[in-house]
Amino acid sequence: MTGVLYSLNGEFSISLGILGVSINSDNGWFSDLYLYGRFLNFMYQFENGLGVTLSPLTFFLHFEDDDDFISSEKSLLTFVNTSLFYNFADESDRRSDVFGPFVSIHAIAHGNPRFVELRCGLIFSAGGNNTNASIFNLELLVLEVGYKYNRNNRHGFYASIGINLIAAARFFGSEDDFERHQREREGF
Repeated sequence: MTGVLYSLNGEFSISLGILGVSINSDNGWFSDLYLYGRFLNFMYQFENGLGVTLSPLTFFLHFEDDDDFISSEKSLLTFVNTSLFYNFADESDRRSDVFGPFVSIHAIAHGNPRFVELRCGLIFSAGGNNTNASIFNLELLVLEVGYKYNRNNRHGFYASIGINLIAAARFFGSEDDFERHQREREGF
């Protein structure tokens, strides 16, 4: 996944990251299912629509059909993750949407420092309104389709969908759960 892309023209922005699922094809059929996450995304979009992202940590957990459930052979943790994109979306209304082509690189995997994966395709990223002039912004939804190549799994097409980590935390646990846990810790 290229990441969360939502800086406004000529501005720098930061995201806590995204969490999502990806379906990959190695032999023409979509057969591999991954859970992925990207933490601390740094982004900059130039006034002409060209943008770059950098993330120091991305993981891919591969799900198996057998008893192991998660495959350690196909799962990855990468430390150099960057992308270059072009944004066709109109940002005049201060929304932070992105639609356009991208090229990304994931490199230096845990246990395999020579790992390199190249990805290219189209991304649609729906963001919220950025009216508070903050460099932090909530990414609502990221959809990505494209082609990937690496020396481990060869090449194939993929499709992925992701949401912001804050939105994912709200999905997996509600405020009621948090408040109940706090009361239990305080002895109420």
